[in-house]
Amino acid sequence: MALLNAPLPIRRLSHVSIEVTDLDRSKAFYRDVFGWQLEFETEVDPEALRDLVGAGGRGGRVAGGRIAGLRVELMDMDFNPKTPPARGLGLRVLSLEVEDVQAAHDQARRLGLTKTSAPVELHGTRMFFAVDPDGQAIEVVE
Repeated sequence: MALLNAPLPIRRLSHVSIEVTDLDRSKAFYRDVFGWQLEFETEVDPEALRDLVGAGGRGGRVAGGRIAGLRVELMDMDFNPKTPPARGLGLRVLSLEVEDVQAAHDQARRLGLTKTSAPVELHGTRMFFAVDPDGQAIEVVE
């Protein structure tokens, strides 16, 4: 029997979810820029969603896939704000690791990604930031 004050027995990270305003646009962005590979796409049952999180409405669509080993779910729900705040709708930042940050930055620019910072070194780590179509910050670190 577990102790009443023991932490939950977490095995590993399951996934991250990112709220988006246009699922098809976001699927293309994450696929083309970060190699996101679609694993599933589904309509969300509004009644089940209401029972789970207390949000009403018509539901929405979710597409899940992987970037390297991380499952990333893109969620286009009817209650998502249609005008994202300046920092994006979902996570504070999604951080992805690469071998060579300068090469990754150069490739991002070749792919037409214009919303990127220049690579910098911060706390001994080379990195740059990119922004998805809804303003979600994505950190690329070496």
